[in-house]
Amino acid sequence: MEALRVEEDADRLVVRLRGVLSREGVLDLGARLRGSLGERLPDSAVLLDLTEVTECGVEACQRMAVLQRKLGARGLRTAYLCDRARIHGAAWWIVHASKDQRATPVSTLEQAERWFDSRALRVDELHDRAPNASAALRRRTTEVAE
Repeated sequence: MEALRVEEDADRLVVRLRGVLSREGVLDLGARLRGSLGERLPDSAVLLDLTEVTECGVEACQRMAVLQRKLGARGLRTAYLCDRARIHGAAWWIVHASKDQRATPVSTLEQAERWFDSRALRVDELHDRAPNASAALRRRTTEVAE
């Protein structure tokens, strides 16, 4: 089996990765995706299946964040499917570093489907944009609790 497999259909691009995700592997992924992304409309779905990834180092995460910025610039909605805590943490780092509010890690395909069907943005991005609103909400919550 390939360490990288790209599957396309009309409304979704599925990328299945396995093994150790390296910087070179991410560069290969970027090159393979260039052709697949050509006709994709904004809000099209990209599922990055990392369930068979065993390791994702710092350099790979950095390159993935660059790649995710490019996906975000095209308006694509991305879900990182992860079932290992370490890889899930790496996926969170990638989406935060990319600052792409249309990308999120998920633990199940059902969560990915809900993400793709929604037009919501990641809550952490909204929190970052509205720190005063967050502080006011905390104050009100504390007042109600007292």
